[in-house]
Amino acid sequence: QEGVVQRRWKDRWNNPYLMQELSTTGYDRTQAMSKVQLNWEIFDNFNFIASYMRSSSNQRVEAKKPYNTVNATYGGYDIQSSSNREENWEGRLTYTKTLTDFDLLVNVGGNLRDNVKENIRNSTTNLVIPGYYNIANGGPGSVVYNNFFSQKKVNSLFGQTSLGYKNTVYLDVTARNDWSSTLPKDNRSYFYPSASLS
Repeated sequence: QEGVVQRRWKDRWNNPYLMQELSTTGYDRTQAMSKVQLNWEIFDNFNFIASYMRSSSNQRVEAKKPYNTVNATYGGYDIQSSSNREENWEGRLTYTKTLTDFDLLVNVGGNLRDNVKENIRNSTTNLVIPGYYNIANGGPGSVVYNNFFSQKKVNSLFGQTSLGYKNTVYLDVTARNDWSSTLPKDNRSYFYPSASLS
Protein backbone atom coordinates (compact mmCIF):
# COMPACT_ATOMS: atom_id res chain seq x y z
CA GLN A 1 0.00 0.00 0.00
CA GLU A 2 1.56 3.29 -1.09
CA GLY A 3 2.63 5.47 1.83
CA VAL A 4 2.00 2.73 4.39
CA VAL A 5 3.83 -0.48 3.34
CA GLN A 6 7.10 -0.44 1.42
CA ARG A 7 8.34 -3.02 -1.03
CA ARG A 8 11.49 -4.68 0.27
CA TRP A 9 13.56 -7.74 -0.50
CA LYS A 10 14.75 -8.41 3.06
CA ASP A 11 12.82 -7.94 6.30
CA ARG A 12 15.47 -5.85 8.05
CA TRP A 13 16.40 -3.73 5.04
CA ASN A 14 14.71 -0.56 3.86
CA ASN A 15 14.00 -0.03 0.19
CA PRO A 16 16.77 2.39 -0.93
CA TYR A 17 14.48 4.15 -3.39
CA LEU A 18 11.93 4.79 -0.65
CA MET A 19 14.62 6.15 1.68
CA GLN A 20 16.05 8.36 -1.05
CA GLU A 21 12.72 9.92 -1.92
CA LEU A 22 10.86 10.03 1.40
CA SER A 23 13.32 9.64 4.30
CA THR A 24 14.91 13.07 4.11
CA THR A 25 16.75 15.52 6.34
CA GLY A 26 16.83 19.16 5.34
CA TYR A 27 19.05 21.94 6.66
CA ASP A 28 18.62 25.69 6.42
CA ARG A 29 21.41 27.71 7.97
CA THR A 30 22.26 31.41 7.96
CA GLN A 31 25.34 33.00 9.47
CA ALA A 32 26.51 36.59 9.80
CA MET A 33 29.70 38.17 11.10
CA SER A 34 30.46 41.84 11.65
CA LYS A 35 33.25 43.98 13.10
CA VAL A 36 33.67 47.67 13.85
CA GLN A 37 37.06 49.00 14.91
CA LEU A 38 38.44 52.39 15.94
CA ASN A 39 42.17 53.16 15.91
CA TRP A 40 43.39 56.28 17.68
CA GLU A 41 47.01 57.39 17.74
CA ILE A 42 47.12 59.31 21.02
CA PHE A 43 50.71 60.33 20.42
CA ASP A 44 53.86 58.86 18.87
CA ASN A 45 54.23 55.13 19.63
CA PHE A 46 51.07 55.11 21.78
CA ASN A 47 47.76 53.87 20.32
CA PHE A 48 44.29 53.00 21.52
CA ILE A 49 42.18 50.40 19.69
CA ALA A 50 38.49 49.79 20.39
CA SER A 51 36.48 47.11 18.60
CA TYR A 52 33.09 45.44 18.55
CA MET A 53 32.64 41.99 16.99
CA ARG A 54 29.48 39.96 16.54
CA SER A 55 28.88 36.48 15.16
CA SER A 56 25.44 34.92 14.88
CA SER A 57 23.92 31.85 13.27
CA ASN A 58 20.44 30.37 12.91
CA GLN A 59 19.73 26.80 11.84
CA ARG A 60 16.57 24.83 11.08
CA VAL A 61 16.70 21.04 10.72
CA GLU A 62 13.75 18.94 9.56
CA ALA A 63 13.89 15.12 9.43
CA LYS A 64 11.15 12.90 7.96
CA LYS A 65 10.68 9.14 8.28
CA PRO A 66 7.99 7.42 6.21
CA TYR A 67 5.73 4.60 7.40
CA ASN A 68 6.91 0.98 7.59
CA THR A 69 10.65 1.62 7.81
CA VAL A 70 13.06 -0.25 10.05
CA ASN A 71 12.75 1.13 13.60
CA ALA A 72 9.94 3.49 12.52
CA THR A 73 6.82 1.40 11.84
CA TYR A 74 4.53 4.42 12.04
CA GLY A 75 6.97 6.92 10.60
CA GLY A 76 8.39 9.91 12.39
CA TYR A 77 9.03 13.62 12.25
CA ASP A 78 11.68 15.75 13.93
CA ILE A 79 12.03 19.52 13.69
CA GLN A 80 14.68 21.62 15.40
CA SER A 81 15.54 25.32 15.46
CA SER A 82 18.70 26.67 17.04
CA SER A 83 20.47 29.99 17.31
CA ASN A 84 23.89 31.08 18.54
CA ARG A 85 25.23 34.55 19.16
CA GLU A 86 28.59 35.84 20.37
CA GLU A 87 29.45 39.48 21.01
CA ASN A 88 32.83 40.91 21.98
CA TRP A 89 33.68 44.42 23.13
CA GLU A 90 37.40 45.06 23.43
CA GLY A 91 39.67 47.99 24.27
CA ARG A 92 43.45 47.90 24.04
CA LEU A 93 46.34 50.31 24.62
CA THR A 94 49.51 49.65 22.64
CA TYR A 95 52.96 51.13 23.15
CA THR A 96 55.92 50.48 20.85
CA LYS A 97 59.48 51.76 21.13
CA THR A 98 62.79 51.09 19.41
CA LEU A 99 65.99 51.87 21.31
CA THR A 100 69.19 51.09 19.40
CA ASP A 101 69.36 47.28 19.66
CA PHE A 102 66.08 46.78 21.50
CA ASP A 103 62.44 46.68 20.38
CA LEU A 104 59.69 47.02 22.96
CA LEU A 105 55.99 46.23 22.58
CA VAL A 106 53.45 46.60 25.41
CA ASN A 107 49.72 45.77 25.20
CA VAL A 108 47.18 46.32 27.97
CA GLY A 109 43.45 45.84 27.53
CA GLY A 110 40.13 44.34 28.46
CA ASN A 111 37.40 42.29 26.80
CA LEU A 112 33.69 41.71 27.45
CA ARG A 113 32.26 38.58 25.84
CA ASP A 114 28.61 37.50 25.76
CA ASN A 115 27.45 34.11 24.41
CA VAL A 116 23.80 33.13 23.97
CA LYS A 117 22.58 29.73 22.75
CA GLU A 118 18.99 28.63 22.24
CA ASN A 119 17.50 25.40 20.90
CA ILE A 120 13.92 24.19 20.41
CA ARG A 121 13.27 20.63 19.27
CA ASN A 122 9.98 18.77 18.78
CA SER A 123 9.63 15.19 17.56
CA THR A 124 7.19 12.32 17.18
CA THR A 125 7.63 8.63 16.34
CA ASN A 126 4.00 7.93 15.54
CA LEU A 127 2.30 9.71 12.61
CA VAL A 128 -1.49 9.43 12.68
CA ILE A 129 -1.82 10.27 8.99
CA PRO A 130 0.90 8.67 6.82
CA GLY A 131 2.99 11.18 4.89
CA TYR A 132 1.70 14.25 6.75
CA TYR A 133 4.78 15.63 8.49
CA ASN A 134 3.63 17.96 11.24
CA ILE A 135 4.03 17.77 15.02
CA ALA A 136 0.26 18.16 15.35
CA ASN A 137 0.00 14.82 13.48
CA GLY A 138 1.85 12.96 16.24
CA GLY A 139 -0.08 10.23 18.00
CA PRO A 140 -1.05 10.57 21.69
CA GLY A 141 1.95 10.15 23.97
CA SER A 142 4.47 10.11 21.11
CA VAL A 143 5.31 13.81 20.93
CA VAL A 144 8.43 15.02 22.74
CA TYR A 145 9.12 18.71 23.35
CA ASN A 146 12.58 19.98 24.26
CA ASN A 147 14.00 23.44 24.69
CA PHE A 148 17.37 24.75 25.83
CA PHE A 149 18.70 28.21 26.65
CA SER A 150 22.09 29.26 27.96
CA GLN A 151 23.97 32.49 28.41
CA LYS A 152 27.59 32.96 29.38
CA LYS A 153 29.47 36.16 30.08
CA VAL A 154 33.24 36.46 30.47
CA ASN A 155 35.01 39.67 31.49
CA SER A 156 38.76 39.77 30.91
CA LEU A 157 41.83 41.90 31.59
CA PHE A 158 45.08 41.12 29.81
CA GLY A 159 48.58 42.41 29.28
CA GLN A 160 51.59 41.57 27.14
CA THR A 161 55.20 42.73 27.03
CA SER A 162 57.58 41.71 24.26
CA LEU A 163 61.24 42.70 24.26
CA GLY A 164 63.46 41.93 21.29
CA TYR A 165 67.23 42.24 20.98
CA LYS A 166 68.79 42.79 17.54
CA ASN A 167 65.86 40.92 15.94
CA THR A 168 67.34 37.64 17.18
CA VAL A 169 66.36 37.16 20.82
CA TYR A 170 62.85 37.76 22.12
CA LEU A 171 61.40 37.73 25.62
CA ASP A 172 57.60 37.57 25.84
CA VAL A 173 55.59 37.86 29.04
CA THR A 174 51.80 37.72 29.13
CA ALA A 175 49.11 37.72 31.80
CA ARG A 176 45.34 37.37 31.65
CA ASN A 177 42.53 37.22 34.18
CA ASP A 178 39.00 36.09 33.33
CA TRP A 179 35.77 36.28 35.32
CA SER A 180 33.16 33.79 34.08
CA SER A 181 29.45 33.93 34.89
CA THR A 182 29.15 30.13 34.70
CA LEU A 183 31.48 29.50 37.64
CA PRO A 184 30.47 29.66 41.34
CA LYS A 185 30.17 33.22 42.58
CA ASP A 186 33.11 32.90 44.97
CA ASN A 187 35.36 31.26 42.40
CA ARG A 188 34.69 33.02 39.10
CA SER A 189 38.17 34.41 38.64
CA TYR A 190 41.03 32.55 37.01
CA PHE A 191 44.49 33.88 36.19
CA TYR A 192 46.96 32.47 33.69
CA PRO A 193 50.38 34.02 33.09
CA SER A 194 53.02 32.90 30.61
CA ALA A 195 56.62 33.67 29.66
CA SER A 196 58.82 32.56 26.78
CA LEU A 197 62.32 33.19 25.51
CA SER A 198 63.26 32.53 21.90
